[in-house]
Amino acid sequence: MKQKISYLFFSFVFVLLTLGALGVKQAEAVQGNASWSAGSSVNSQMGTAFTNDYMSNVQNNLLTPSSATSRFFAPVSCGGIQVIKYDERTNARLSGAQFTIYDRWGRAVQVIQTNYNGIAETRSLPLGYYSIKETKAPTGYQLETSALSFSILRAGQFICITKCNKPLPTQTGSLKVNKVGENNQALAGAVFDVYNANNQYVGRITTNANGVATLGNLPYGTYKLIEVQAPNGYELDATPKYVTISASSPGGVASITISNKKVVKTGTIEVIKKDESGKLLAGAKFYVLNSKNVYVGQITTDANGVATLTNLPFDTYVLLEYEAPEGYELDQTLKYVTLSENSPNGKASITVVNKKKITTGALEVVKKDEAGKLLAGAEFEVRDANDKVVGTITTDANGIATLKDLPFGTYKIIETKAPEGYELDATPKTITISKGDPNGVISITIENKKAKTTGNLEVIKKDEAGTLLAGAEFDVYNEKDELVGKITTDANGVGQLNDLPYGTYKLIETKAPEGFELDATPKTVTISKDDPNGKVSVDVINKKIELPVTGSLKITKYVKDSDPTVYLEGAVFEIYDNNNQLIGTHTTDVNGEILLNDLEPGKYYVIEVEAPPGYEQDSTFYEVTVESGKIAEVRHANIKKENLGGLKITKYAKDEFGFETDIVLPNAEFEVKDSAGTIHKGTTDTQGELFFPDLPVGEVTVTETKAPDGYEIDAATQNTKIVAETITEVTFYNQPKEELGRALVYLSSNDAKQALHGLEYSITCTKGAAFETTVVTNKFGQISTYLPPGEYEIEPVVKGYSTASKATSFKIEANKFTIIRLTI
Repeated sequence: MKQKISYLFFSFVFVLLTLGALGVKQAEAVQGNASWSAGSSVNSQMGTAFTNDYMSNVQNNLLTPSSATSRFFAPVSCGGIQVIKYDERTNARLSGAQFTIYDRWGRAVQVIQTNYNGIAETRSLPLGYYSIKETKAPTGYQLETSALSFSILRAGQFICITKCNKPLPTQTGSLKVNKVGENNQALAGAVFDVYNANNQYVGRITTNANGVATLGNLPYGTYKLIEVQAPNGYELDATPKYVTISASSPGGVASITISNKKVVKTGTIEVIKKDESGKLLAGAKFYVLNSKNVYVGQITTDANGVATLTNLPFDTYVLLEYEAPEGYELDQTLKYVTLSENSPNGKASITVVNKKKITTGALEVVKKDEAGKLLAGAEFEVRDANDKVVGTITTDANGIATLKDLPFGTYKIIETKAPEGYELDATPKTITISKGDPNGVISITIENKKAKTTGNLEVIKKDEAGTLLAGAEFDVYNEKDELVGKITTDANGVGQLNDLPYGTYKLIETKAPEGFELDATPKTVTISKDDPNGKVSVDVINKKIELPVTGSLKITKYVKDSDPTVYLEGAVFEIYDNNNQLIGTHTTDVNGEILLNDLEPGKYYVIEVEAPPGYEQDSTFYEVTVESGKIAEVRHANIKKENLGGLKITKYAKDEFGFETDIVLPNAEFEVKDSAGTIHKGTTDTQGELFFPDLPVGEVTVTETKAPDGYEIDAATQNTKIVAETITEVTFYNQPKEELGRALVYLSSNDAKQALHGLEYSITCTKGAAFETTVVTNKFGQISTYLPPGEYEIEPVVKGYSTASKATSFKIEANKFTIIRLTI
């Protein structure tokens, strides 16, 4: 029995030694595979994996009797494997690769996956023989199907393997645009911008003489085409078109055919409607048909007797009057007018004459009070549609007044005198006399209220020349000196306070019109029933304030001892008056001058508070006397600084794709370290600029410390040199934090001679982050700019070349474009 145990023991040791040798051979096999490379390490405890104590325990277990079938229990010892996955060309680590580990019988025992560092590993493989195979490639890479065999033969053994992958080949194709006219003829010169499915700009194409434009080497996907320039003589079709490039595209080319309409030459027809005396007539209505008797519109003459129809293609048109002006006969004779290139200013005009229709009726006014009592003695003025008085009438004992033989039309009845004991109702009443009136009479009933015991107070404010003055204010007091109201004169110099009980009142002026002396003398006025039309009026005259004649002050800044004289821009001065009150801060212009006009005569004081860049400040306090009608001058010299230079920092925005733009950014903060080690700090202004005028010569370091709101900081530090008497410029760009939208502005004009390029427009954000910019139209009268999401208004910088009465509003959404059409 002892011999048998010894035999088993030495056989077990022999197997362990053999497995160790096999492990060495396995490593050699790994080194022989071109796509795999490997190394191995062993835990420091490996040397004690099989000690005498361990073998003694094995022998004891073998010798221990048991009622059950004898079993051999050996401790499980483990090792591991690590795979590093990388790109074959760039050596970049690759995540997401999956590997399956199989035992010697081909059974899958574990699946591992590379992390963000490109590493996949396990340390829990029992001793034995294994193979490993890639079962899922990283996204965008080819699957490596070769397998690698390895063995774990010692506790703590850890094998490291590196594995590379090839990227998948990119699938690309081309897009082809066929541009044709309405008759399918090929059109050259159409320009398209192409965007991918993420609305990213990928290129611009132009159709050739065959009407074809192509763009190649495009990854499979859907693309958007926007026509930005139409062929010459054709209308622009800015509607986005979509085309998809895929494996099914014939020959790898996705084609689309886009047609354009020809620009139609148009003009305006004008109809002038008159009567036989030459009077211009409103309200004539016409149908307009073209030479093919197709209806194109209808027009009505305005108050000037004129009707127009615009944007009509050149042709001969037929005019048919279907409604005559009020009081005139209908003229149904067909009228012809031809619109052509020979029409003056693109307008063809025709005059159509109507005969007056003579029809009359009668007007009846019934006057009652609120109780229905008929009232005599009410007097009325009757006015026609032209506000001309056509008659006066007075109600009789039955409360009735009539006016006969009035031509059909609309009339106003104005009460000029109320019945005794009743209030005047001066509100105009409008009635219409027509052929449908019963018995040829139109009747109207007008009520009067009994007279009140109140009247109205009117103040008329004038100057000594009789000019009416607005803005005079008065307090009104009754006989008990109680304030009963306030009056302010309007643009006509009139102020009124109504419904004041009869009595005596006092007016006190509390505020004079601008530029006039206050007249605080109380004015007494009495309101009674005898006042004409229930109103008492008082004139109040003001004297004009005599203003002193003014003078001017001129400040000239120049370089001391310069010959010829060199004038300096950028010097800042404070100007104080004779009471030592600051009246303004001003800066010299390119001619080194400041000119202040309209100054009251007297003493002024001038002091320089900031010298021009590169010059020493002259803090001399200058006293100067300004005389009426004269220019007082102060000449101010500066001494040039030596070994100093300036630094100008300009901050711009990038668009959402990272491309540089010309949009300037305020509120970016910078630190500048000069050659002496001094730190200078500042913030960009509304022009996106920051200027340090006096820095010592040598190298400076410029660092952005805070980005404008909504933008990422530009972490790159720039180094540059300051040169004496020179301004060094550096530029920084910021990437926006949020995605932008695109505004496409298209200008058009009815005037073919109107230039559309080079026009400046201001864009202001009205809802969203504070933002304002100025943009300029290109040679096609278009503007394309990227903006943060929000609501905006656009209006011309120079007023007058837009027909819009107010700014045009539009909305920008992220990753979308908005089209704005403006007419000038």
